[in-house]
Amino acid sequence: MCLSPSSNDLKAQQPKLNSFVREYNQVRPHEALDMATPGSFHIRSTQVYPERIKDYDYPSHMKVMTVTKNGSIRWGAYYWVYLTTGLIGKPVAAEEIGNGIWKVFYRDVFLGYFNEKDITCIIHASSLGQMRGVGS
Repeated sequence: MCLSPSSNDLKAQQPKLNSFVREYNQVRPHEALDMATPGSFHIRSTQVYPERIKDYDYPSHMKVMTVTKNGSIRWGAYYWVYLTTGLIGKPVAAEEIGNGIWKVFYRDVFLGYFNEKDITCIIHASSLGQMRGVGS
């Protein structure tokens, strides 16, 4: 079964995709499954998931910021720290560990470190048109 030609919009394409998934999982045998269908092996999960994920409360000593449309957080008045576009609109938190080094978290997941001193060095150098590495 082929999904070509594709439809002009997602709503029109969805029935074709549903038909393909049904054939792939319920009708078409798979050699790796000893010529059985994936649907004959699949066991539906009994895990119940919430309709809405609860808000996360960061510890009060952390600095909480919202990831902007470009995937960054604003640091101070002039600087930006890029994280990822996957967290757009989500609250993240930074925890200072000393000497301008910060740990960044999304909920209880550690994302990485940044050095606020390096941010200012990079921004000032690039604003002068001098692309230099940190510490050079």
